Amino acid sequence: MFIVCFEEVSHLSFLLRDGWQDHYLLRLEAWLFSVPPTVWLGRLGSPLATGFMEVGYFSYFVLFLIVGGVLYSEEDKHAFRQVMDATVLSYLICYAAFILFPTEGPAYTLAAQHNFQLPGTGPFHWLVMLIQKNAGVHGNAFPSAHVAGAVVALIFAWRYAPVLGLSLTPLVILLCFGAVYDRYHYLSDVVAGIVIGAVPAAWVMAAGGGPHCTDGGGNRAASR
Repeated sequence: MFIVCFEEVSHLSFLLRDGWQDHYLLRLEAWLFSVPPTVWLGRLGSPLATGFMEVGYFSYFVLFLIVGGVLYSEEDKHAFRQVMDATVLSYLICYAAFILFPTEGPAYTLAAQHNFQLPGTGPFHWLVMLIQKNAGVHGNAFPSAHVAGAVVALIFAWRYAPVLGLSLTPLVILLCFGAVYDRYHYLSDVVAGIVIGAVPAAWVMAAGGGPHCTDGGGNRAASR
């Protein structure tokens, strides 16, 4: 559902706005950085760096399956329902932003400064290129829905399966850097994705409690 909606929303980019809004983000990043982060990271590129970045970027497509699968395997499905609720909320916020503030991303707006190819080889480079070629969309850059979804999954992994959360953290960090390195997102998109992933996750956990809540006598309370 999320994949289909992501692609369909891109066709509504100019439903409410009459053009791309990237100039706001470009102005912000020009004020913060002397060189756009996506250009700066690209200049440090190497086949090894690209390989690591794309391991992280590709991990987005399995992070939710891993965390959701682990939580669903528990007898108490409360944690699984929470991660589902937070994921849906974060994507809905992203989809609304795509329509209200359409951006096409640095691959288009900074193309003149990306006057060099990113070196890349290996299976993950091939997989990412395959996905982008067949399922990539023009638009939907701000905020990064990939980062938002990954952050939700990571937060719930840390909350309910800390060992899993620890093991997935490097992948999410690589995902954040890879989204900028691969020219899919501005740094602003990534920061916004982190916030949009974290806020619904925190709100859902605060509103719904946890599966290990206890009553006043220390006994496990039933989840509702």
